[in-house]
Amino acid sequence: EQLLLNLVRLRYRDNPYFVEVSGITSQQSIGGSAGIGTDFSVSSDVPLRSVVRPSLGMTYSQTPTVVLSPLSGEAFVRKLISPLSLEALLHLTRSGWSIARVLTLILDRVGTLRNAPSAAGPTPAHAPTFAEFQKFALDLRALQQADLLNLSYEHGKEQPSLILEVRGQNELHEPLERLRKLLGLSQDGLRYTLTQDIKRTGKDVVPLRLRSVRSILFFLAHGVDVPKVHRLAGLVTTTRYPDGRSFDWSDLLGGLFHVRTRRDEPMAAYVKIRYRDHYYYIADNDLETKSTFMLLTEIFNMQAGQGVAIAS
Repeated sequence: EQLLLNLVRLRYRDNPYFVEVSGITSQQSIGGSAGIGTDFSVSSDVPLRSVVRPSLGMTYSQTPTVVLSPLSGEAFVRKLISPLSLEALLHLTRSGWSIARVLTLILDRVGTLRNAPSAAGPTPAHAPTFAEFQKFALDLRALQQADLLNLSYEHGKEQPSLILEVRGQNELHEPLERLRKLLGLSQDGLRYTLTQDIKRTGKDVVPLRLRSVRSILFFLAHGVDVPKVHRLAGLVTTTRYPDGRSFDWSDLLGGLFHVRTRRDEPMAAYVKIRYRDHYYYIADNDLETKSTFMLLTEIFNMQAGQGVAIAS
């Protein structure tokens, strides 16, 4: 709920807030009681008679207290605004996630291909550029599904890099050719170097610019629907094409992430929050959005926690 609420806040350019459970305490109490009661009965046939009835009782109560602390300070902010590492990219692609989903979230640019870099911040006034990147990501996904891709980590002298190897050159020839053409790679190469060092040059070297967690949150926040009344009130920026037409953010995030809104409380919601007199929610049957939300949670936890060294 906190993560969804912060995505909605960013859509409105409101400050996000993160808290964590810093402590849980519990108070317990046990009480007991004992008593003796007497019943009297009078009958015309039986003399006065009394019955003694003992009683015992016990009570138990538990009062938990949860202490929430805001996540703030220089260390936390640096983790939010620092670009993800190549190790993080490798971890995510090796853990079974679609390479297209991972790259769409965490890559701002690859080579000369732009993945809506203006969307990695507050809502831009002008439509972002992303079409060529989407083709690139889908072609990589096709190669991944055919088990023709291999990513490995390489410790360089100056900066580490990832090595992308393509197996089976004759299989899925078309997506491989499109990928080479989009990135300007050699037509016969099967081994490419991915690096964050934009100054590094060489044959089949592809520079990457990775996003930070904060940029990823802004990027996905554009998948939040906004009520018409809020649009008319100017509470959010309207993104437009050069000819003045409104840009539809589902063109960028459709099939990836969609947060719906309504005034009434939704019944079939995977997660929901209330903000500015409206409910915002992820539909329980929207499996693609649920997958992306799960991936976002993993990225946030991985970046906010302690890093783990990766073997080459």
